[in-house]
Amino acid sequence: MPFGLAVVLGGSIGSGILRTPGPVAAALPNPRLLILLWLFGGVLAFIEALPLIELATALPRTGGAIVYVERAFGHIAGTLAGWCSWLQCVISLAFMAVVFAEFAQRLGTHAPVGLMAVGLIVTITALNLSDTRTSGWGQMIGAVVKLLGLLALIALLFAVPPAPQVSHPPGSALSLGGAVIALLLVNNTYQGWSALVPFVEEMRDPTRTMARAMFVGLAIITVIYVGMNVALLRALPFATLAHSTLPAGDAMARVVGPLADRVITALSLISVVAIANLTTMLPARILLAMARARSAPAVFGRIGSNGSPYAATLAVGLVAGVLASSGAYIALNAMYAPLAILTTIAVMLAAWRLRRTEPTLPRPVRMPGHPVPVVVALTVNIAMLVAFVATSPLEALGSVGLVALGMPLLLLSQRKQSGG
Repeated sequence: MPFGLAVVLGGSIGSGILRTPGPVAAALPNPRLLILLWLFGGVLAFIEALPLIELATALPRTGGAIVYVERAFGHIAGTLAGWCSWLQCVISLAFMAVVFAEFAQRLGTHAPVGLMAVGLIVTITALNLSDTRTSGWGQMIGAVVKLLGLLALIALLFAVPPAPQVSHPPGSALSLGGAVIALLLVNNTYQGWSALVPFVEEMRDPTRTMARAMFVGLAIITVIYVGMNVALLRALPFATLAHSTLPAGDAMARVVGPLADRVITALSLISVVAIANLTTMLPARILLAMARARSAPAVFGRIGSNGSPYAATLAVGLVAGVLASSGAYIALNAMYAPLAILTTIAVMLAAWRLRRTEPTLPRPVRMPGHPVPVVVALTVNIAMLVAFVATSPLEALGSVGLVALGMPLLLLSQRKQSGG
């Protein structure tokens, strides 16, 4: 289970938890709601994991969304789901590389952001091409370092006397807009826990390992995220937290003084490198699954002697490098959000439909309480998607444009299917 747990932890825990609590607090009227929302984010992840684990253990093949959606709704739907899932991961890799470059500049590096971002992607791509075992060990080491670093940070923040709290202004209330913003930010920070699913074919005894790694990993992530927010609320007045762009740095300033910024930046750099390594491995396997399903050129389905999907990994590095060279973190992050939500919706619908159309399909791990987990996950994700489109129409249009770029894949896929 070590690799599986490392993937779940590494896919979710990154620099986001060090910087997101501030904007989330700014959208909420009081600390109690802040903690409840971070708890809700963990509960939602657990709910979404139930149907996903059922699908992954019933259909233990590399690829994730494309495998389940194609089985439930057919080849064209599967191709579209695979394309959305692949885009989501590649864009995620690009903006992580940009974050790495920005953090490197905070430590005194003067190279351009775009150039450093591309350099990171080239390095990680080369690592993944060299040996899958090396890359896997790198993922496990990175996950352990991140986890220990965050635990140490939380402990340090609890070690100092609590900051004086100022009552929130009377009459303040939770607005619908504030709730939407806060929920989207929390959801984005939790995103990545499902990164283990596309690796199911490479796991020993996925029936046992998948569920155990997923649930243990999610429990750890939720405890870390809630614990970090409690620690930040103890170290900073709520109003200060709400106006902080790097609350972990501001809180650490009470512990280590002027070195706080460098300490947090160094921890963030380690987190970004570890999660970027995983994010390179993930879309390569999605593209491998698409090639196997005849939804992408066959060359992407070839695996080297060391177990690495060479062409698929190179494609990920090339596209992510081009996107990262822009240095446009905000634009890339905005295009990512709706693609992640759409992929989740597609997978939840696939779990629901397969329960109806293939009730005898062997399901080694069945989700309890069906269809309640699917209904809850669909309701929350559809609400988030509608809210995103309403509040960020231009970014939503950009995501639609990226999905439209996959039309040649659909046409190629249809031609191959009709040709036998």
